[in-house]
Amino acid sequence: MSRYTHNWWHVALCYLEGHSPMRKVLEIYDNHIWKELEKPDAVHPEVYLNALGLLLRVYVRGELDVFGNRLKVLADCVADQANWYLECHLDLLILWALANTGEVSKAEDLLKGLKSRHSKMIKKKQELMQTGVQVSSDICLICHL
Repeated sequence: MSRYTHNWWHVALCYLEGHSPMRKVLEIYDNHIWKELEKPDAVHPEVYLNALGLLLRVYVRGELDVFGNRLKVLADCVADQANWYLECHLDLLILWALANTGEVSKAEDLLKGLKSRHSKMIKKKQELMQTGVQVSSDICLICHL
């Protein structure tokens, strides 16, 4: 994982938890997390994981409007299936972003793929992954998919 981006993710969380002005969190998102994508050696899925994780926390606090269309821009990036199935945590965040930005068809495709992959796992791994599949289904229910 890119330590640079992830370290800034932690700084942003400190601002969130400390009830700092949301503009401070936005500045970190724009200047230290999202801007990482401009670097030639950027690992896009890692940046997306940090960006999505931060935006979900902002969303839970009811402050996503401060971030304008950034969730939509991010959802457009992660709608590319090349970013899917790399990491379970990232898949769940992608599912949330797609569902919350109206990308219903893409969210359904990702959920179907997650369920298909789950069904092909050996029994022991299925049991370990069951929570992730259930959370994925719950996200879709909450977002009315």
